[in-house]
Amino acid sequence: MIFMKIAFVTPEISFKDEIPIAGGLGVLSGDIALTFRNYFDFEFHAFSILYKKGYVKQKFKDGKIIEEAETWEYEKILKKEETIKFKDIYIDVWKYEDKNLKVFLFSSDNEKNDEKIREVTNRLYVDETEEERILKRLILAYGTFYYIKKFDYDVIHLNEAFSTWVLIFLLKENIFKKIIFTIHTPLEVAFEKFNIKEVEKFIDLNDLKEFCSFEHFKPYLIAFKLSKFVNAVSKKHKEISKSQFPQIEEKLVHVTNGILIERWMGKNIKKILDEYIPNWFNRIDEIEKEKENLPLKEVLNAHQKEKEELINFLKSYNIKIDSKKPIFTFARRFTQYKRPYLLFSEEKLSKLDAIFIFSGKAHPKDLLGKQFILQVISISKALDNVIYIPNYNVKIAKLLVKGSDFWIIVPKPPLEASATSFMKAGINGVPSIASRDGAMVEIINENYNGFFIGKNLFDIEANTDFQDQTELFEKINFACELFKDKLKYAEICKNTLFSFLPKVDSRRMVSEYINLYK
Repeated sequence: MIFMKIAFVTPEISFKDEIPIAGGLGVLSGDIALTFRNYFDFEFHAFSILYKKGYVKQKFKDGKIIEEAETWEYEKILKKEETIKFKDIYIDVWKYEDKNLKVFLFSSDNEKNDEKIREVTNRLYVDETEEERILKRLILAYGTFYYIKKFDYDVIHLNEAFSTWVLIFLLKENIFKKIIFTIHTPLEVAFEKFNIKEVEKFIDLNDLKEFCSFEHFKPYLIAFKLSKFVNAVSKKHKEISKSQFPQIEEKLVHVTNGILIERWMGKNIKKILDEYIPNWFNRIDEIEKEKENLPLKEVLNAHQKEKEELINFLKSYNIKIDSKKPIFTFARRFTQYKRPYLLFSEEKLSKLDAIFIFSGKAHPKDLLGKQFILQVISISKALDNVIYIPNYNVKIAKLLVKGSDFWIIVPKPPLEASATSFMKAGINGVPSIASRDGAMVEIINENYNGFFIGKNLFDIEANTDFQDQTELFEKINFACELFKDKLKYAEICKNTLFSFLPKVDSRRMVSEYINLYK
């Protein structure tokens, strides 16, 4: 095997469950880092920002959401490495190290900086001004650049436009490296643009005019030009990206996302796999052939134990539910394209002999997303079978993906690049009801390991909400009937478990990235 030193740059990374996240990218980045640590010999250095005050902590009062900082004990995980300086800004470098994995997190919260600068890196994706947005990206960029010069990496793997600012420093010093650029969403907002006058307060753009248009600087265009590959995160996402950015078609590839199995699989599911399929983890590509070796009753029993853990957790919220009823879960960031509102029908929900759990946060500036949360809370007060769990995090996610009976993931096609929550449910034998988008269309087979609603659309303008909502409740009704027949339900669960494992394994994903690095 060729030895390589890899620099992995990402807006957020959650390699420990205590680290706050905003969405899937932080967990995905963490899963990639831990996969390199656990299974590959390459030197893997991840770079991101230390968000000392996290993302957002929710409180609810008088029908409103009150948002607070999400403090956490970062000093228990990280050690302060050194302080570096970018212009007049002191940047503290905090490090986590384990075997071949090093994680460097940058913070402007240094006492030598003025109060305004100290706050720049403290919150994840929460910025008050354009200047804050720019500085946050420049701090990550300069910190990464500092270590690129120090360690001389073979490959620089950039994630999202947020991470591409490091290329400014490399270009200015004529340092050329092999670049891989991963785009994680087709949403226009991710392909960031910045006011040129604001950027030029910190960086001279005279030699970067080709990456500017009118009044805006677009750093992702540098990555498009310099990257060996630009990769989408599912097959469908690649096709969408090709239509969005025809200029990168020749270097556009896809690596479908995966998950770190041991991080997300419940102990009871692992136990029955260990007992009935010895050495299954090292033979994961062949595991579906051995499906019949696992008795259905063992699948049911293991799943029921995971469900009981979720039910016990809900008791901490003074919520008691009947374990005999099916649990349907929608746990995602609350924003319009994720479409939580497809479930907002008190009339339909009230007629179902099932439990519906919602969990997830909205960005503080996403007023519609916050309104969706308030609607769920309103419905949960009206209906005993609807539950909202506030302050969604990795620990809550683990309980939900293991203990739910059905997972609901119904984003508006074609706006979901991949999605990974349904994968986490899948490796616990939990089937999904899903829209035809992202990686779902690669992995889910109708009525075998999950259920689809809607059409496989590529038109962003199409509005199919009414028809999709009708189909969603039809599938929920079907799932409720299926759940009554325990053997049929167990068969779907077993199909889900065995068909998902080889496809969503993060070792497969990382191996595909290594092929791009070579």
